[in-house]
Amino acid sequence: MENQEIVSVVTDVTEEIKDIVRDKDVREKILKESRITREKWLEDAYSKLKGVFPASYDLPQTASISVGDCGMDVLGRCYNATIHTGNLFTIILDFTEDRPLNVLGTLLHEMIHCLEGCRNHGNKFMKVCFEVGLAMVCKNGHTEITEQLKPRLEKIAQELGPFPHKKIVRPIRDRNMREPAIKLICINGHEGPDTENLHCEYRIKEKFFKVKMEAFKCPVCDRLMQDLRVHLGTKKGVEVEDV
Repeated sequence: MENQEIVSVVTDVTEEIKDIVRDKDVREKILKESRITREKWLEDAYSKLKGVFPASYDLPQTASISVGDCGMDVLGRCYNATIHTGNLFTIILDFTEDRPLNVLGTLLHEMIHCLEGCRNHGNKFMKVCFEVGLAMVCKNGHTEITEQLKPRLEKIAQELGPFPHKKIVRPIRDRNMREPAIKLICINGHEGPDTENLHCEYRIKEKFFKVKMEAFKCPVCDRLMQDLRVHLGTKKGVEVEDV
């Protein structure tokens, strides 16, 4: 292909792009799809979910919404606007969820907490849940999406598109298993009042994993302590190394 033909093709393509960009609706769509972030997705979801509530409820115009670590078995948290320097309700959704429908269900739950009288999971909260289509299935406030609400949330999820977040898997921990505690004793010698070599014998109990990670020193004589089991000769203990 000659240079003149290449220039002609490039010019034609450029003109087509300009025509597309001139179209306001298409331009806004391109910008929206190219710049969508997790927080922007959640802000748009908040605006759409406001339509689920009856008109009589006065929800905040907007809220500060993000994703973070809400703790074990907690899918979301809502903080009062009084503790926010910008006077906004703060909603944090747990990072273990990335399915749009479940995210919308949790966000809807936390939006109810933004209403007056719904700070806890009391009677007012349950009343609003019933009206918007959430069912409280546990006394601790856990709610699930009802069959009546599900199609509406699915439609909102389809309008919003994929949730731009990949879940983080929290390590499974056995609640019945307690961290073993290690008893430490200071057997370091120091001079007594009669210039005798005495043992400090200061004792303390610490978690096993802390002993493995840190070197524990006696607060009395500032020397390394030893596992009491080793000192008594009953069992092989944990080696406490200096750092």
